[in-house]
Amino acid sequence: MRGVNVAVVNATTLLTDEQVNAVGSELWDCMQKVNALEWAAEARLVFVSRGAVLPPCAWALVIMDDVKQAA
Repeated sequence: MRGVNVAVVNATTLLTDEQVNAVGSELWDCMQKVNALEWAAEARLVFVSRGAVLPPCAWALVIMDDVKQAA
């Protein structure tokens, strides 16, 4: 899966963009260390600040306040 973008999206009102970006980076590092996904080595992590538009064709890792927000 070459060229995959995984976007960390800040959809929470409780954390700042900087906090969500830091958490996303830590999760990404953990995924790559344990080789959880074969495509992770060729994927790119991008950050999407609160209210910004998700890049086209990106997979989203969305940080939310609670599960009700996902509905």
